[in-house]
Amino acid sequence: MYVAGSSEHNADLAARHGLPMLFFLHQDPTAMTALVERHSAAAGAPARSFRHGTTLLAHVTDTAEQARDLVHGTVAPFFTRAHAEYVMLEERVGDQPPPDAMGELFLATQAIGTVELCVERIAARLAVPGVSRVLLHVESAGEHDAVLANLDRLATEVLPAVRAALGEPASTGV
Repeated sequence: MYVAGSSEHNADLAARHGLPMLFFLHQDPTAMTALVERHSAAAGAPARSFRHGTTLLAHVTDTAEQARDLVHGTVAPFFTRAHAEYVMLEERVGDQPPPDAMGELFLATQAIGTVELCVERIAARLAVPGVSRVLLHVESAGEHDAVLANLDRLATEVLPAVRAALGEPASTGV
């Protein structure tokens, strides 16, 4: 069980109950680090005592142009529609982009692009002390065969390189 790592209030709540946090698409490693530090202080335990998680959109493309086409053609429109239906239980101030800016935000922050870019973005989040789980949204292409091809590239090209970048041993499973 995770508590949404979306605010200082939630970091305190998670710590009080001895639960890890789950960070969302819009949070960068700096914001995550601050909340992990707050959680750790409130819990009275080192950050690595918890297995916090993070989420990212992940899609491997061969070029930046392919990434841009995917984001503006499929990903941003999907999330714009989903955002319009979402009901917030707790208002967040300042860190939510307007729906029409989501595409550029995704290109600047998510693991959508070349293998190297995907490795860099996933590894940066997993390098935050205490964050050891990542949930990747891999269905961005919206087509069955393209999703399976993306999953294959993530498993064979990206994730082994992420492990290497983090100094972890190679794994036989994903």
